[in-house]
Amino acid sequence: MDFRVEVTARAFDEINAIADYIRQRGSFESAEKWLAGIEQSLSNLKYMAGIHPVVGESAEVGDKFYILLHGSKNRRYKIFYWIDTRSRVVHVMHVRHWARKSPTAAEIDDLRF
Repeated sequence: MDFRVEVTARAFDEINAIADYIRQRGSFESAEKWLAGIEQSLSNLKYMAGIHPVVGESAEVGDKFYILLHGSKNRRYKIFYWIDTRSRVVHVMHVRHWARKSPTAAEIDDLRF
């Protein structure tokens, strides 16, 4: 049974900001390619939501947050999400560059609705 994937406004804004940065530093084509790739990664969560690693700090807030790595080399990004198994919805909460520190338990708590 498939999941529905919902991207929060925060994550959507972060994805757009990253695409704008790629567009400014690279090209329109590279930004569009990146957007298409992340769209595919998010779409894959419909079928394979629970296979990614659990963020260790999420245990402190009581919900399992998962992390999906998207991209390659210096353009790799962490996509943080949690799964509502009752409603079969994957909630994409946050996107950040892989080189940034992982969020603390308090930051993860802030990501929740």
